Amino acid sequence: MDYRKLKQEDDEENVCSVCWNSTDFRVLKCKHAFCFKCLTTIYDNNNGKIVCPIDRGVDRREPRALPTTEQFHGKIFNIIVENNVPPTFQRLFAGLVKHRKMTIKQLRDVAELLNSHEFKCAISKVAGAVTGITGSVLTIVGLALSLSGVGAAVGIPLAITGAAIGAAGGATTGISATVEGVLKRHNIKAVQESLNIDNFKAVQIQTLLQRATQSTELAKVWQIDSALLGAARVLPGLAKFGVTTAAGADVAFGISRAAATAGLHVAGLVLAAAVIPVDLTQMIINSIKIHKKDPSKVIKNLKDIANNLEHKLRKYLIEQKCFEFIYTIDGHWAYIVIDYEKKVLFEERLQDGCTVEELEDFGEIIESGENEVPEEIMQKMQDEWYSHRDE
Repeated sequence: MDYRKLKQEDDEENVCSVCWNSTDFRVLKCKHAFCFKCLTTIYDNNNGKIVCPIDRGVDRREPRALPTTEQFHGKIFNIIVENNVPPTFQRLFAGLVKHRKMTIKQLRDVAELLNSHEFKCAISKVAGAVTGITGSVLTIVGLALSLSGVGAAVGIPLAITGAAIGAAGGATTGISATVEGVLKRHNIKAVQESLNIDNFKAVQIQTLLQRATQSTELAKVWQIDSALLGAARVLPGLAKFGVTTAAGADVAFGISRAAATAGLHVAGLVLAAAVIPVDLTQMIINSIKIHKKDPSKVIKNLKDIANNLEHKLRKYLIEQKCFEFIYTIDGHWAYIVIDYEKKVLFEERLQDGCTVEELEDFGEIIESGENEVPEEIMQKMQDEWYSHRDE
């Protein structure tokens, strides 16, 4: 993520990186700055605390108690906003969908790394080295006590305790250093930064949707259509009250089933960012220490997070009609996930027909083949995709 220092002497060149609509900055204790109205929305969404959209640090002060850029002493940072021109809301959603796919892949890649021979060997070497040191220490202590004639009842237990404590400390330090070393070689810092960008995009969308429900002018600036705006009005309630079905939402909030469904899927996509790890390296180290140098638990956790994110993403893509079954003009069939930003172009192109090769320009082909689609493939797609529709 690219940052720049805010120019306090020239606010005209600065703009809030969440809304592109204000220069009324307030500064968090992590030195990131956003506009007062966006911070107020974030504060309300988090039950009386501000979670920084960039690094997810917590600031418990009310927005009105935060210093302005003029009042704050020190460097202040924000994300670079190019041209200070807000993109359309459709592009924002397209950006989140595209980045969420990358997040899912990255989490699974990290899980595979932890399950690799390289990682397991590195952990085993630490365990082996610590075991060897412990044995050597105990042997030397035992010999020294025997030669000196110190009473076994007092001397040996004390020596063993000291050796065990020293070895445990060495094991903890060794595991941390080893895990950090392997992760560093595989550029875990870049992965964490990418995860933070995903979270920022989700917080940005949630914040803008909720601000737009209070201002038709902002809704026009961000080009949020009425259907999405209607869904946005129930988003805070869906999150707060834990409503997870369209039937529950239309009863609870007195809205149409269509708006309830749209609201649930938008909420699912946006709010799922909460499960993205804040500190991937520390999460891995802590899990391996707790589970006695066994990475299987954290591997499962990472896969579960990726599966959860993918589940919510698929529901959203189905609701947006981005998942399609197509017969092509060259005798093929294909299941394709259309890139959100190419959806309109795809629909126009489809009217004239296209080949399976041309389909690749519009998104990701999940399955394809010639002639009739096999029954087992249809069942697979039903199980993996359409089963999400009514959950």
